[in-house]
Amino acid sequence: MRIAALLLLMTATATAQVAGTRRVRVDFYQGPIVSSSRVIGLGGAYVGIAEGADGHLVNPAAFAVRYPYTADDWYDWDFAFSWLNLAGGEIDLDQSGRTGDFEKAQLLQAGVNFKLGRHGFGFHLLSQSFDLAREVDGADTAVTYGQTQGGLGYAYAFQDGQLIVGGILGGGTAEVRFTESNETIASITGGGSQVGVLYAPFDASWRLGSSLRSEIIGKEAEGRAEVVGSLVPTEVVVPSELSIGGSYRWGERPYNPRPGFGDRPRAPASPLSRRYILVAADMVLTGKVDDAVSARAFLDGDGRRAGADPALSLRGGVESEILPDLVALRCGTYFEPSRLRAGAGRWHATAGADLHVDWGWAWKIAGVFDGADGYLNWGLGVGFWH
Repeated sequence: MRIAALLLLMTATATAQVAGTRRVRVDFYQGPIVSSSRVIGLGGAYVGIAEGADGHLVNPAAFAVRYPYTADDWYDWDFAFSWLNLAGGEIDLDQSGRTGDFEKAQLLQAGVNFKLGRHGFGFHLLSQSFDLAREVDGADTAVTYGQTQGGLGYAYAFQDGQLIVGGILGGGTAEVRFTESNETIASITGGGSQVGVLYAPFDASWRLGSSLRSEIIGKEAEGRAEVVGSLVPTEVVVPSELSIGGSYRWGERPYNPRPGFGDRPRAPASPLSRRYILVAADMVLTGKVDDAVSARAFLDGDGRRAGADPALSLRGGVESEILPDLVALRCGTYFEPSRLRAGAGRWHATAGADLHVDWGWAWKIAGVFDGADGYLNWGLGVGFWH
């Protein structure tokens, strides 16, 4: 399940068809990147990095990818937590030119993974809540959208850790209700799968990765027996997605050390150089959805078509630890294609920072920003300092 498009869909649909309505498919496409603070800060270019709990939903190979300083350990674990907030009231989520007045829009996500030898497994959770002001039956009102999504993943390190392959199975539920009365308008359930691979040859300064997500079809489960608007969905389709990316790291800090996985005596610990410059670039191809309308069309009942053609997104970012063992900075950009008009789209600028703090363990406190024409998102995160 994705985020913004479902919000727009759900606020204007219900289960029963009445006179004057039309049943349609919905292209459930998420244009802006909604992920961990590190992924957003790098402009979404993470398929070819795929390390840590930040990257599970970008490339499931991340479940088994080792950091350099734990490469010889049999056991390791990692976690990442991020909080995001859409800033400002008027946000154009789907590049339709129609803004929504978001009174509150927040997202929480958490990922955890455990590595046992060459195996890695874990889970990722997303929880979102939006309050959207809109007009219903001629009166101003507010609707609340809530979504919970979860996925379980597994990955294995082949060729002594040079080739990592992983997958994730997930599902979720979403609900929209009137904020004041708490009355359910509609709810959606769905699920799907994703596979990913990362190639990181020993002692090389580069990595290559790829990820493929299946098409996901959600069906309406329950809701009011009337229609707010004139369109009722038969299916909500999350289009398939193919991602290819690479990364390169300059500096003395090792990028792809040969892991020991606990199979050999651990070498004496030696300080790792902290200075590096990491660059990454991704290409993301989103599949088409036949005979579908845009999510925003449900607010206006105009049946605007969307997803008739595949969409290509280009993403890039750079990261460096400018103050060794204290501060890491990153910035990036990505192109968000439009699902409404072929060839249209908008560029985003992203930035982020991590601060190392020692509170019993080595923690990072992260901040992130993502801005574009008609869109502004910022957030905070916490995790382990690596």
